[in-house]
Parts: sequence; structure tokens; C-alpha cells
Amino acid sequence: MTRTESLISIRPEIPSIKVMEDMTAIETFQNNVIRPILKYQHDVIVSYALTKAVARNSKFNNLITIEKERYLDKVTLKDNKVKQELTGMVIGLMTIEELQIYLSEEQEYKRRINTMIRKRIVSTF
Repeated sequence: MTRTESLISIRPEIPSIKVMEDMTAIETFQNNVIRPILKYQHDVIVSYALTKAVARNSKFNNLITIEKERYLDKVTLKDNKVKQELTGMVIGLMTIEELQIYLSEEQEYKRRINTMIRKRIVSTF
């Protein structure tokens, strides 16, 4: 089995994804590549973000839910190192062909990935 076949085979199916004829190439890539990777990496991403949050704020576990959400949002939005590492967790599971597509619209895909990651992390509370 090739690397490409292996990567594609581990991605979960997401039945809720609606395929529409008027979707842009960016939306199609997001739904077919990024969302399945994020779903597959969910536990790792959340664990990583929580570990970073606790390391930066020893009282994190004592915060109320809304404060935790705000703090996690701050960590994932403002800390460039954390953002890069979280994005890397997604990019690392792309095929070479998908990576080329990602690089063609890198800024837009990074923005979308960061937005989806923040939503995933905050929704765990």
C-alpha cells in the first residue's frame, strides 16, 4: 500500500457533508480533505491544545467553562507556534497532490483550518 492509499484509507467518512454543484474548489477541498483529517486528528488536536493551555495557565482547570473557552481561543488564535503546530497536524496527513493544492491557496486554507480547529477545541466544553 502506498503512502497516498494509506492516508486516504484512514480518513473517516463524514456523511453530513453536502456536495453541491456550486461549491468552489476551496470548499470542495475543505470538505473532502481538511474536514476528514480534522475529524481523524480530533483527539490529538484537543489534547495538544489543552496541554498547552494548562502549561501556560496553571489555574486553567479551575476556570469556569466560558473562561476556558476564551483562554483556549486565545491560545489557538494568538500563539503562532501553537497555530503552526496545529496546522502541521493537518498538513502532515495530506497526500503530495493535496499538499500542492493546499500550497496553491495556502493563506485561505490556513485560515479555514485555524477556524475549524478553534471551533473543535472550544466545542469540547
